[in-house]
Amino acid sequence: MLREAARELKQKKNLLVFPEGTRSKGDTMNEFKAGALLPAYLSKATIVPVALKKAYTLDISSDHTKQLEIEYGKPIRASEYKKISQEDLAKELHDWIQSRIDISPEDK
Repeated sequence: MLREAARELKQKKNLLVFPEGTRSKGDTMNEFKAGALLPAYLSKATIVPVALKKAYTLDISSDHTKQLEIEYGKPIRASEYKKISQEDLAKELHDWIQSRIDISPEDK
């Protein structure tokens, strides 16, 4: 599946990856799975970090509407991350996303 995702990225298609592999049950993210970045590395795709704030409050089985705040990070080109291991980049992305989740709207 990861190699298929890389093929899609090479064809200039967008791919949304949830690198935790499961939903968090609160504001603290789980560790990222090691292979989550493999499609980007294989295809040399640009990575755009995305922080989904309060995503754990969403209930897809409910008809009730909830607001979700989304923050996009600076795009990271392959030329910038190719010298970094997948594990180190995953940690950097995890830390950035967690830092954005930790900021309340009043802190902005």
